[in-house]
Amino acid sequence: MISHPALGHLHPTGHHPESATRLLELLERHLDFVEGPRATREQIERVHVPSYVASIDALTEQARLDADTPAGPTTWEAASLAAGCAILAVDRGGFALVRPPGHHALADRAMGFCIVNNVAVAARYAQAELGLERVAIVDFDVHHGNGTEAIFRKDISVLFVSLHQWPFYPGTGGPGTSDEHTLNLPLAAGSGDDAYLRMFDEAV
Repeated sequence: MISHPALGHLHPTGHHPESATRLLELLERHLDFVEGPRATREQIERVHVPSYVASIDALTEQARLDADTPAGPTTWEAASLAAGCAILAVDRGGFALVRPPGHHALADRAMGFCIVNNVAVAARYAQAELGLERVAIVDFDVHHGNGTEAIFRKDISVLFVSLHQWPFYPGTGGPGTSDEHTLNLPLAAGSGDDAYLRMFDEAV
């Protein structure tokens, strides 16, 4: 388990669904975790355009990056720590327990609570710094990982698999949207473990 104690107070979001409270409750259960580092700007800019990265780093007051995504002066620090934890998870074979989340973030903008696409940064790290030619990303969340899909949509070196509820936010990843290196597996609301595992086993 990889995280960082600062993620419990950086990037305050108030009474927002993506809040520090959820992370703190997990960390306070005395889970053993390794403290992750900050990702470098170079590592993040393998995925995100420099002008977008600079705009997040330059925030001096609370703002809304879109209808769902609050941000402020400590957001860049939190986002770079979250991405760094994801990188360390690649190195250690672990699970990064971080906030803000990342799979809706696009190369040039935030979306759906997400600032930096942590898994995309980790995938590019694996390729650029560890020399892996091909990477597979399996996204399991109630929402489709639209940002991750968009970042790698034209990159045949990355297989992207997303299991998610359909129809649901953000309205992407529905039936008929897969190709040779993007595999969208939409599930009906209320699907249980058996349906989830069956679809994964049959498709992947």
